[in-house]
Amino acid sequence: MYNLLFLKVKIEGRKNLEDLNNGAILVSNHVHILDSVMVGLAAFPRRVAYTGMKANFKRFFIGSLVSMFGTIPIPDSSFENKVFFIEMTKLVNKGKWIHFYPEGELVPYDNELREFKKGAFKLAVNASSPVLPILIDFQYVGKKKKRKIYLRIGKPIYPDLTISSNDAIKELQEQTKNAME
Repeated sequence: MYNLLFLKVKIEGRKNLEDLNNGAILVSNHVHILDSVMVGLAAFPRRVAYTGMKANFKRFFIGSLVSMFGTIPIPDSSFENKVFFIEMTKLVNKGKWIHFYPEGELVPYDNELREFKKGAFKLAVNASSPVLPILIDFQYVGKKKKRKIYLRIGKPIYPDLTISSNDAIKELQEQTKNAME
C-alpha cells in the first residue's frame, strides 16, 4: 500500500510479463529499500522468490523482513554455491520466478548501472530460462524537483544454448545490461 499511495511507482512494460508462462530469472538494479516490493507488485499475481546476502538476515529489523518475504540467502562458500544453483535450477524448472540484484548491493537512488555479477545469468543458462530485465529509474519533475519512480520491465532475454556455458553467461549478462541501459 505504501508503494501505491506514497511512492506512486509507475510500472511500464507489464505486458512483457505475460509471455512468461514458465520459470524465469528477474533482475533489477538495487536502488531503493523497497524495490523488492516494487518488483513484487509488478509481477502480481505471480509470487517472486528473492535472493539476498546472508548479512541482511542478521541486520536489526531488516533481517525480520527479509526472512518474512521468504528470501533465499546467497551462499558464501563454493560448496554451498553448488547446492544453491542446483536447488535454484529446480525451482526455475518448476515454474518459479527468482529475483536477483546483479549489482549486489543497495545504492539508494542511483541512476547509473553498476557492474553485474554473473550469478543470475549462470542460473538462467543452467535452467535454460529467460532473464527479465527490470530497471528502476528516478526522474525529477517540476520546480520543486519532486522525485518520480518508474519501474520499466524489458522483454525477456533468452540464453544462447548453442555456445559454451561461459560464453552464454557473458552474452546474457551483456545483453541484459544493454537492455537496462
